[in-house]
Amino acid sequence: MVNFLKEMNYNFEYLKSNRSNNRKKHIYNNRKMKYLLIIITTLICMQVKAQQLLVNAGVNHNICVSNNGIDTTVLGGNPTVLGGVPPYRYIWDFYYKPIYDATYASDILDDTTIANPKVINPILGNNPNLPSLRLIVIDSLGNIGIDSVKLTFSTFIDDLSYCTFNINQGDSVQLNFGINVSGGIGNLSYLWRPNHGLRDSTSLSFWAKPDSSIAYYVTATDILNCSTEGTPYYYINVTPIGISEVDNKILINVFPNPTKTKVLIENKRNLKIEKIAIFDMNGKLVFISESEFTELDLRTLNNGLYLLELETDKGTIHKKIQKE
Repeated sequence: MVNFLKEMNYNFEYLKSNRSNNRKKHIYNNRKMKYLLIIITTLICMQVKAQQLLVNAGVNHNICVSNNGIDTTVLGGNPTVLGGVPPYRYIWDFYYKPIYDATYASDILDDTTIANPKVINPILGNNPNLPSLRLIVIDSLGNIGIDSVKLTFSTFIDDLSYCTFNINQGDSVQLNFGINVSGGIGNLSYLWRPNHGLRDSTSLSFWAKPDSSIAYYVTATDILNCSTEGTPYYYINVTPIGISEVDNKILINVFPNPTKTKVLIENKRNLKIEKIAIFDMNGKLVFISESEFTELDLRTLNNGLYLLELETDKGTIHKKIQKE
């Protein structure tokens, strides 16, 4: 191409110098020759640019899905395209049909025609073998560049199931009834909280010896470092043995009982109340506070019988409350 331009330029100069001798025999005039050189030079530059069309679909993403939605994930690079001749046309392409309905890029992304779309739908959770999303870019000359990016969704499912155990203060209980969360990618690791009274807080089968009533919940984490925190699963009701029923009545009084709205806590001996908890008759924790109250509002509770538990500096005291 360079030699051709040199030859054309030589012909141009030659024709120009001999124009006065034989004008009728000129093949090209000055103006046409200039235009021809401009066109050829432009085509060469455009060809060079076209050879540099580079597409970047972005890095692979592991996307965590929870009850609150999904991680904010934007595809493509910064920039997504280098070289070529703008404007560009973007096409995000995806197709997956395991058994029944097919899934397309438009089911996953907010826009399949822009450089940096957002992932909006985790409909393909917990499958590490999904096909990749392809990005096809076409410039104004029709040159095509392609790149791909792989998405892996990790989805957890929580349920509201729970287990209740009643033990005496000082006793232990083995907890080995699974968990109330599922999902994730690969093997899961576990962490039980609070770890008070636990011999092992990272297992699915462990012993607990709490000195007061407590509710344990688990956080599960998968191999992609996605995690979920379950609702309380193990409710342990601990019956104290250090305070007799007679002392119980002398130390704390709760009234009015039954009640429709609230109860008052009369602390006759000025005990230090460290924690207040209320359980329903199924052992489910419905109220807990580490602040010392003298009045408890029960209007949000359903009618029925409840167990009031007061942890004091002298031991744990239990009172039954009737909400009408």
